[in-house]
Amino acid sequence: MKASVSLRYPLLIIALLAFTGAACRTTLDLGEGTIFRFDFEGEQYEIIGYNEVEGREEGVNDLVLRDGSTVRLWARDNTQDGFIDSVIQGEVSLQEANRIYLAGIRAAMERGSYKERPYARRFEILSGFYAFDIISLSVGENDTYNLFIIRDIKTQEIVSVRDFGRDGILDDPLIEEEERDFWQPFYTRILEKGREMNRISFDGNQWLVHVP
Repeated sequence: MKASVSLRYPLLIIALLAFTGAACRTTLDLGEGTIFRFDFEGEQYEIIGYNEVEGREEGVNDLVLRDGSTVRLWARDNTQDGFIDSVIQGEVSLQEANRIYLAGIRAAMERGSYKERPYARRFEILSGFYAFDIISLSVGENDTYNLFIIRDIKTQEIVSVRDFGRDGILDDPLIEEEERDFWQPFYTRILEKGREMNRISFDGNQWLVHVP
């Protein structure tokens, strides 16, 4: 698999997360959630997962850093896809929040507190030594995208890239242009394969994975 050139992903990219743990409630939450704590560069962070959010198909993960009762960092992964989408509170860049978040994901995997979230609109296919997934996600009517996941069967490396607007073009700003260009032909081919199998449709503007 081509090595990632993105600063956010020096090793591998993990997607589709939901964290297991004791139920908790916080002032930041969206209802009942699960919490996972991890240490990173001298600070203790929390990832709070809300797997069932009223009025939404997808869950939400919050990355939180507290100093006593004060929240120093609050960032959100809107769809539990492994990407922090926004920094709600704190003087941290989006890329830095993602770097911390990825460290938390790795820690959760090492401790057995990580599991993949099932998604309804998911197309999976094997080709050669790769396993490909395309998942259609949405956060509100105007915020839609496809998540393209590539797994190297031999090395178990995972790469994730997003197609905002579902127009068939990989345009994830957190992934370097060289990396996006490398995976674009694969993405195009898998979209077409999904359409041939009647699992993905294209209405002239957007590619959408069907619910099986």
